[in-house]
Amino acid sequence: MLSPLRVLVLTHMRPGATPRRWHRLPPLLAGLGWEVLHLPRERWREFIPALVRFRPRAVVAAGPIAFLPALLRRRGLLRSFLVHDWLDDYAENVGSIYGRRLVSGLEGIAVAGADLVTSPSAFRAERARREGKRAVFIPHGVEENFDAVSPRDLPGRSR
Repeated sequence: MLSPLRVLVLTHMRPGATPRRWHRLPPLLAGLGWEVLHLPRERWREFIPALVRFRPRAVVAAGPIAFLPALLRRRGLLRSFLVHDWLDDYAENVGSIYGRRLVSGLEGIAVAGADLVTSPSAFRAERARREGKRAVFIPHGVEENFDAVSPRDLPGRSR
């Protein structure tokens, strides 16, 4: 019998935050019988030991922390399939805290090291494709039957 697929999900979710996108993935995959290890922000220090112990076949990294598995891949220390969820313009969001050049460089490492890039931004997905990456556009908050649902009439003057 084949062992279940092991997936390590590395996210920037803080305790008590509203779950989004890849944060919803661990329970879904576990329900399919996969072994999932989710390392949110407060558990990032466990990432490298988890790679050794857990031996994931795939790593999903969301947010600026995605540079870490990509850097390990660049150094030949990570062989797992690597998915980077390119959420935002990291330099715009945290560049004022850590420095725009540093954050922009880390963002570039994350994208360059990924086997697959997903993004809620069509612009970022297309940019990843131009950089030679397999990329998937996954919009925020869209139901699977989006095309079958008629628009809602919302109050207010804006249409």
